[in-house]
Amino acid sequence: MIELKASRIKKILIIRLRFIGDVIISTPVIEALKKAYPDVEISYLAEEMPLEMLKNNPNIKELLINKKSKWTDLFETVCMIRRRKYDAVIDVFGNPRSALITLLSGARYRIGWEIRGRGICYNRHIVRKDIIDPEDRSDCIEAYEDVLRLFGIAVSDKKTEIFLDTEEQLFARNYAISLGLNFEKPVIGLQPGSRRGPTMTWPKEKYAELAGKLIEAGYQVMLFGGPKDKPLVKDIYERLDHKAFIVEGLQIRQDIALMKLCNCFITNNHGPLHMAIAVETPTIGIFRPDETFTWFPYKDKRYRVIDKQGICKYCVRDACLDPKCMAEITVQRVFNTAVELIEQKKEKN
Repeated sequence: MIELKASRIKKILIIRLRFIGDVIISTPVIEALKKAYPDVEISYLAEEMPLEMLKNNPNIKELLINKKSKWTDLFETVCMIRRRKYDAVIDVFGNPRSALITLLSGARYRIGWEIRGRGICYNRHIVRKDIIDPEDRSDCIEAYEDVLRLFGIAVSDKKTEIFLDTEEQLFARNYAISLGLNFEKPVIGLQPGSRRGPTMTWPKEKYAELAGKLIEAGYQVMLFGGPKDKPLVKDIYERLDHKAFIVEGLQIRQDIALMKLCNCFITNNHGPLHMAIAVETPTIGIFRPDETFTWFPYKDKRYRVIDKQGICKYCVRDACLDPKCMAEITVQRVFNTAVELIEQKKEKN
């Protein structure tokens, strides 16, 4: 393994090709690197949609789009990277494509995890702290912080961030007004969908019941969802006799700007959870218990996770025969937590 000398590094490329939540989770590491080495230029390579999470980030010099459609795009990506002459490439994705891009990058330091035989693509391995000490478990942000130790940085501040500009925030406010929202009453955002399937998703009936309870208590409810969530959102909307507000047809950063306007945001374990937290909206994540430690690394009291304690034998799988752990989370428990967060936000204001 080559010895890493941080003083030699002037340009860094970070690779995390896909998944919105994971890209957001990497932002504390970007900030920590820039804070420790302010003269270093940091670029980021990802697919187009995850890269939206990093627009306007003052710690990043350049955002590079990785096309995901064909392996023939790999040649174009590698040429783009080699032209920029990076001193270090840090692969925090570790799939075959990102490992190969790192290997062919031309960088003096090629950094990544030694997993699934891909360690051969790197000349400096990220050492996971839970391998050093199996009792020292890592959540998703701490896993990225393993990179920082290579640069002599102990930890990050663990604060994720999405930087919205004035135009985006003005758009969100005007859009909310066009929907008919009254800013004198608290607004709660619900995102009932999830690409991760039913075992990771609180039942739609519970979301509908929660929304009805919130509306009855005098709160305003905005229903969020991607293109694939349209039937689900419409179903819940109709169960509420059209008393909620539907957010649809917007670009993803416009959605995020609307999340920032919410007094509380409630969703499952997927990308929108991390979006809302990254713009400091009080947020509730409804989780399967085996996912909580790893994927809810947030310690601030504005952010809460709700799960059913106890892991069953099916929790090691992405799908199970009977996801009772999600179904048994009560509407009242989520409602009470939402009210608590809203009151907490009022006190701070």
